[in-house]
Amino acid sequence: MRRPQGVTHFTCAAVRVVQISLDSQGYAGTLTPLISKLTQLVNFNLGENKFFGEIPSSISFLPNLRTLILGANSFSGSVPPSIANLKSLETLDLSRNSLSGSLPDLNKLASLMQLDLSYNKLTGSIPRHPPI
Repeated sequence: MRRPQGVTHFTCAAVRVVQISLDSQGYAGTLTPLISKLTQLVNFNLGENKFFGEIPSSISFLPNLRTLILGANSFSGSVPPSIANLKSLETLDLSRNSLSGSLPDLNKLASLMQLDLSYNKLTGSIPRHPPI
């Protein structure tokens, strides 16, 4: 599979997309709910761009996702409660956006090792387990 021009890292296993790294590229736009079609996605990094709008709840249909980095964009709205369904998630970075509202129950994310929600307008408590 050929890498699209300007894409810094695009990894496929067989015909399945397992990694998308588009960090610090100046990309702008909304995150499509169709992201849920990439069910083999393990690492998803859109950090330090100009993405905006809400984080689609369909992102929770990525059962293999271990890394989700959406920090340093302009996402708004609340953190989708369904994000707690990402059982394999180890790293979650939603920092430096315009997210607001209550945090969903992140205690279900038993594999979570790194969490950054800084520089948002979120309320609620940070999970105690696992230790972060």
